Amino acid sequence: MSQLIEEFQDIFQAPKELPLERAFDHAIHLKPLSKPVNVKPYCYPYFQKAEVERQVQQLLEQKALNAITIKDKIPIPTVEELFDELEGTQFFSKLDLLSGYHQIRVRASDVPKMAFRTYEGHYKFLVMPFGLTNAPSTVQATMNEYFWMLYSGSWQEHLNHVKLVLARLRECGLVTKASKCMFGQEKVEYLGHLVTREGLAVDPQKIEAIKVWPQLSGVKGVTSFLRITGYYRKFIKGFASIAAPLFDLLCKGASFTWIDTAHKAFEKLKQFLCTLPVL
Repeated sequence: MSQLIEEFQDIFQAPKELPLERAFDHAIHLKPLSKPVNVKPYCYPYFQKAEVERQVQQLLEQKALNAITIKDKIPIPTVEELFDELEGTQFFSKLDLLSGYHQIRVRASDVPKMAFRTYEGHYKFLVMPFGLTNAPSTVQATMNEYFWMLYSGSWQEHLNHVKLVLARLRECGLVTKASKCMFGQEKVEYLGHLVTREGLAVDPQKIEAIKVWPQLSGVKGVTSFLRITGYYRKFIKGFASIAAPLFDLLCKGASFTWIDTAHKAFEKLKQFLCTLPVL
């Protein structure tokens, strides 16, 4: 494995040029009769610096552009679909692209749609920025075009698969972040889960966080707790009925009162999540 990584050192280095033009460069299709947003320059005094920064952040979030963009229909796999495909795999490698969005170009004809001006000049994004409504779909389309899931039943087969992937990355001009890549592992953390040859389990770091979760004291706390426990509901038989007293606290118009049934539900969910099986 170390020889392979050495052979493909170039894909673990930061790019020095613009990304290659590819079949799925990011395109921005606008709704009919859409018009550009034109905000005239305005001089703010220094004490309004926070307001200026807020407006700049809104500008970079592309809210105005997203509102008039036609949404793509490219489906993104669910967590369950991804995990179902891993059954029977003996060895695991995972790679993380270095600022993946910035490795995808914006289609030349759409570059002007993301132009913005500052007191220092007029700027345009040549690569796909974060915050665009269709950016996740563009990434998924790019991955679908060049990659697919490979399943390794033996060590030699896994080496061959890794070489195929690294060669494809080089061919596509994509680079990875070395510190976030793992190769030839018997278990890896993936989307909040621990994936092993035996099956699927909750990431131990998540379990530790749940163990020390303080008693819930408001709607915000209940929402956060139910969000993380709900993510792992497939591990908890009867999750909906167990969590019902906590969901009742979120009903519209309900006053927040930490009653005994809610406390028992909270503790029971914590106990379940800390003693979960491998699926």
